[in-house]
Amino acid sequence: MIPEPETLENVELARWDPVFWSNQLFSQPKMMGILCNNDHPALNLFPTSSHSDWQWRNLLDQSEALIIDNTAAGFKPIIQFVPDFNYNQKLSALLEARVGKESLMICNIDLFNNTAYPETANQLLRSILSYMQSKQFMLAPELDLELVKELMKSAPKMASESDAPDATRAVVHIDAGAQSTLGPAKVWNANDAPDKVITMNEGFSYAVDGSVWVGHSQSVWFNDQLKIRVTCPPAFKGSFYVYMNDPNSEDRAAHIFFCGHDKGPLLRYDRKGVWLRFEVDPEMAQSGELLFDARKDAGPNVTVQKLILIAE
Repeated sequence: MIPEPETLENVELARWDPVFWSNQLFSQPKMMGILCNNDHPALNLFPTSSHSDWQWRNLLDQSEALIIDNTAAGFKPIIQFVPDFNYNQKLSALLEARVGKESLMICNIDLFNNTAYPETANQLLRSILSYMQSKQFMLAPELDLELVKELMKSAPKMASESDAPDATRAVVHIDAGAQSTLGPAKVWNANDAPDKVITMNEGFSYAVDGSVWVGHSQSVWFNDQLKIRVTCPPAFKGSFYVYMNDPNSEDRAAHIFFCGHDKGPLLRYDRKGVWLRFEVDPEMAQSGELLFDARKDAGPNVTVQKLILIAE
């Protein structure tokens, strides 16, 4: 089993490079390499040491770490991620298990969509499949079916999740905090011009009830309850987009409201971030104000990186 990326709830973003400096200072995956059972027959056709080396780079850069904290202490994956010391988790890249009368292999390395180095991915896949066709595979350690179901739980997706909008059609396009310099967080103030205003058509304006955080590679608006108010023409019809990203990968989650309507929970947006889209009709815009309201459910606060409005 090779799950599609970003479809499971119990995963962490992974990569080949270890944590740079501090996971708490820079937005990055929490991995410090892998611990690999290089004597395992599943890797007989894939030469490797017990740790990550150059042949693993492209593979691990297209992988996720499956959180298997609920397995027994003696249960060990074939390939295990080593977490940063701030996050003492048991993380799998490749594991095998007996589930009832059947054997199961779960690989969280994306071996099907690796276009940069397909030979490496194909060789690892060939090695795994060769082992699975052998009688040794039937001797895998046992896992309870209900535990496997919990491990493989699909990531919930709220109805407002969307693909990235076509920014060339925007009537409003803002990058949060992108005009600010690196330093302590500040309360958002329009007079400070903290944001990069890429597009602002006549008749539109905005305000943020929150603060601005600027990191080395990205910036966001944040607050425990983050409100973004957009003034628009009363007859406006179109789409309201926000891009929510968790810059420090601190397991943020939020409950979303738009123009007074409860849009439900957004559970984790710390992998590649998520675009949310809300339809706006003239009745909704009649007051001349659109209100996005995100309230912290988990993590230190709520964060938004981009705002885009597109007219129909």
